[in-house]
Amino acid sequence: MTKCTTSLYLNFLLTYS
Repeated sequence: MTKCTTSLYLNFLLTYS
């Protein structure tokens, strides 16, 4: 994945975990 996609994905996990 690109850095942008990875950052969005990690942000998603941090927000919804």
